[in-house]
Amino acid sequence: MAVPLLLAILLSVTLTPPFGEAEARALTVTGAITIDVSVEVEGTPTTVIARITGLAGELPPQALVDRGGGIWGTIIRLTGREDVLIAFEYIDADGTTTISSSSKLTALGVDPAVIAPSLPTTPPPDEPGIDPFLIAGLAAALGALILVGVWAGAGIKESVKPTDWTYASTEAAKGPSGDEDEEPSSKAKDGGPGDDVDEEPSSETEDGGPGDDVDEVSE
Repeated sequence: MAVPLLLAILLSVTLTPPFGEAEARALTVTGAITIDVSVEVEGTPTTVIARITGLAGELPPQALVDRGGGIWGTIIRLTGREDVLIAFEYIDADGTTTISSSSKLTALGVDPAVIAPSLPTTPPPDEPGIDPFLIAGLAAALGALILVGVWAGAGIKESVKPTDWTYASTEAAKGPSGDEDEEPSSKAKDGGPGDDVDEEPSSETEDGGPGDDVDEVSE
């Protein structure tokens, strides 16, 4: 086991400028593998990216961090134990890019004993996106509802005018007969048909009515 470890320390790849020596070593090996990758970089780039390609295609790129002394590195976690290809991309301050040649992990210094071709690396699943046709349909439906609401509001305002309300309130005040309400008659206030009024006895009854017998004096 000491020989593979020695090879892992000594093996590296020298890339063309603006890159220098690049190397990799395995940190953990289980069902997957964790790799420490580093590369020498000339100048002062704004970004250095590791581009990883496996049997299933290109994996998501991973940015390297400046470790000082012109060395940039990162930790790469793979879902399998495949001998993937790694290329480095140099992005300058003005936006120009330079991509190095690709190298296998074993060429960069990873122990071949940890590579298992039967366990390939798989890219992460794509996140489900939103269907643009669904968005367009929802927007059209919302616009139609807004138009219907505006049209209905305009129709209500047109059919009920302020003069109609004034006329309706005036007719309600007049009452069913068409005349405005009047105050109760003074007769009803003073006394109605049901009030009993005492009357003085008739003078005919007091003086003598038809029933009283009156003696006549014969001549």
